[in-house]
Amino acid sequence: MLKFKSNYSPAGTILKLNINDLIADNIKGLILDLDNTIMLPKSGEFSPEIANWLETALAANLKIIIVTNNKDEIYLNSLSPLLDKYNIPIIIKAKKPRSKNLKKAIEYLNLPAENICIIGDRVLTDIWGGINVKIKTAFVEPLIGKKENILYRALRRMEKVFLERA
Repeated sequence: MLKFKSNYSPAGTILKLNINDLIADNIKGLILDLDNTIMLPKSGEFSPEIANWLETALAANLKIIIVTNNKDEIYLNSLSPLLDKYNIPIIIKAKKPRSKNLKKAIEYLNLPAENICIIGDRVLTDIWGGINVKIKTAFVEPLIGKKENILYRALRRMEKVFLERA
């Protein structure tokens, strides 16, 4: 069976991913998934805790770009003021795990692949995509948790069989 191994798998959401640990591993750039990783879907805002995490990462001079499979242009355009505040660009309709837009993100970060980590809540999009472009990966639990649609919760459980735990 096909298995994917993530470089980082904190027990919890992105908030459990220690920025200092990433820096100690020579990570200098982050590719972040949007929905359920750094923002509740359709919320249009960062929670105070996520905002603090992002500010800490940016203060540590980590370069950041968001890469999302989300296709809702009206919603995504509404995020511009928020993302501009943090000076974080976004690539939409990415079609992860396909490589094309992840390679664009790597090019934007202008760093060697070994210094970049993709962080996401989906094994078959974010983690597989990161492996495809040979960057480090961090699998995190979704922010939405048990409030998520039952179909998506079931899909996430099924996806986890493809994740090889360290």
